[in-house]
Amino acid sequence: MVHQFKFKNCNIVLDASSGALHVVDDIAYDITELFEKTDEEEIIKIISKKYPSEPKEEIKECIGQIRALKENGKLFSEDNFEPYAGTLKQKTAGVVKALCLHVAHTCNLNCEYCFASQGKFHGERALMSFETGKRALDFLVENSGTRHNLEVDFFGGEPLMNFDVVKRLVKYARSIEKEKNKNFRFTLTTNGMLIDDDVIEFSNKHGVSPKEAYCALFGEKRAREAAEKSERKNSKIHALSQGGNAADDFADIPLNSDELWAAKKAGISPADYLKFKKRGNE
Repeated sequence: MVHQFKFKNCNIVLDASSGALHVVDDIAYDITELFEKTDEEEIIKIISKKYPSEPKEEIKECIGQIRALKENGKLFSEDNFEPYAGTLKQKTAGVVKALCLHVAHTCNLNCEYCFASQGKFHGERALMSFETGKRALDFLVENSGTRHNLEVDFFGGEPLMNFDVVKRLVKYARSIEKEKNKNFRFTLTTNGMLIDDDVIEFSNKHGVSPKEAYCALFGEKRAREAAEKSERKNSKIHALSQGGNAADDFADIPLNSDELWAAKKAGISPADYLKFKKRGNE
């Protein structure tokens, strides 16, 4: 199957079966769309009419290049997966391999552009109990079939606002791995602001990976513009760390969770690190 789309003035042709991705000019893009359903002479007529200044020999050459890509399995390639799709679907029907646990429907930040409505998802702010999380893990194990590797992401809101429950759930999962013949992989989707020594030590010891620092600190232009309308004007972030430090506008500072993790491990608070990085960018 071939997918064609335009993105930022680029003509993109994706051959889904082979994985080949082609960036082409306008003429090649139009010829590709016609190639499988129109004979060569008709393609030449259509393209010549649309691009009158393009020599017919150039159009023929482009058709030949597309034909070569097809012959080499890089365009209009055969879908070898289709004959097995039904069998594989039936084999894995009802099997659960991963969970996203919303352990915190609340957040320590208040970004107006947040898709989760500042972490509460347009509902009441709440934290997941250990009992609910434990039942979710049991459900995952019970419905994972013969799968050995299972994945759990702690999500929010900000999951570190419920870190005690996160720790208990991780310990519980590790305690049943051998008995259930399972291996859990844990990730933590966090804005990074509440990372402290306890988080670092526990995560390193029990194999919990910080997944990403979300766009609470930076983002696209429209996100920053939206943030300026919020009660935290100019995207200013208050009480970034447990020490209650305040920070300036960090909207234009590129940052990822690895940086926050390393800074915290070095004894630098997230707020102080951001201030230092802001000064370096000025």
